[in-house]
Amino acid sequence: MRFPCANTPPAIAAGLLLFLGVAGAAPDTNPPPSAATPPRRLGLAESVQAALLNNRLLQIERLNPMVARSTLDASRGYYDPILTVGGRRESLTDSGGLDPADFSRDAIYNAQSKVADIGLMGFLPSGLSYTVGGHGANSYGVRNALDFDAYNLNVGVTVQQPLLRNFWIDQARMQIRVNRKALRITELGVEYFTADTLNQTQLAYYELGFAWGNCGVLERLCKARRDLLEGIRRQVQVGLLTALDEHAARAQLAAAEERLVAATSARLLAENLLLNLIGDPFTNQAHQAIEPADALLVLPVAPLRAESVQSGLKRRADLLQLREDVSRADIDLKFRRNQLFPSLNVVAGYTRRGASTYQALDPND
Repeated sequence: MRFPCANTPPAIAAGLLLFLGVAGAAPDTNPPPSAATPPRRLGLAESVQAALLNNRLLQIERLNPMVARSTLDASRGYYDPILTVGGRRESLTDSGGLDPADFSRDAIYNAQSKVADIGLMGFLPSGLSYTVGGHGANSYGVRNALDFDAYNLNVGVTVQQPLLRNFWIDQARMQIRVNRKALRITELGVEYFTADTLNQTQLAYYELGFAWGNCGVLERLCKARRDLLEGIRRQVQVGLLTALDEHAARAQLAAAEERLVAATSARLLAENLLLNLIGDPFTNQAHQAIEPADALLVLPVAPLRAESVQSGLKRRADLLQLREDVSRADIDLKFRRNQLFPSLNVVAGYTRRGASTYQALDPND
């Protein structure tokens, strides 16, 4: 903006000064109204505790270990034995006759049978599979005019142990180990996200404290600029200063108010960020400012580089996650190498059978 110079006619200069005075009086020089409700004072410890309990993203992250643990338990179910029990009734009738394919099948009989089966099968962590089964039957009726009552029992055990392929590791053992690593990775993910949430909460709290302090400084600056403007106006009225001095003071006040508006906007953004981190439900529609209750203190810290590096290599959750991921890939590689071996299995079995039959003439004949 160019002000009237010395060679400008007095009438034109007076008109320009009057116009600039009216135009410059448009901005409101009064301080912004204060909040309707007093600010809510919040401490750093309270903010951290609220973030650990109510942070939405952290709550979602805590669900991952639960899902991974359920997946691991389901994969361990591979070694749970399977029990099967069955029973049935049978009725067989044959009127006899000649069978050219089997001359022994010429008996005439009418038999009723009760059959029961039971079996147990499963696997062991060494890759051994086992099967234990039993079969029992009771048959009674008439055969070739003779009453009979027969019992039959069969019990057996069969085991099979691989010696090359599926001996060091098989599909089930690989899946269990991979799921165990996945559970560890999700637990480290929760640990990393918790530490990140704590850091972000502390940083947001300090940023909010700085924003409040910055707003306080700028409010005092605006008040000083207003007082200066009022003093310059009184001096202009008595002729000690010119209108140019008043416009310069007004420009300084406008610049300070602009910085105050920007600082207030930054404070509101810092409040919103902190509320998001601590999981505020946002159920109260009326805005209430959040003011840090703890003072911003600079504490002397003397970190040791070597110890910090060693601690980071041992305790950083994201680095431990990468190590677990590499270990999980090694498990898959070990399984695929074992599958290159030929199949060589040792099979053993033991069976016991028993039978008993009673026959007598039909008393009705």
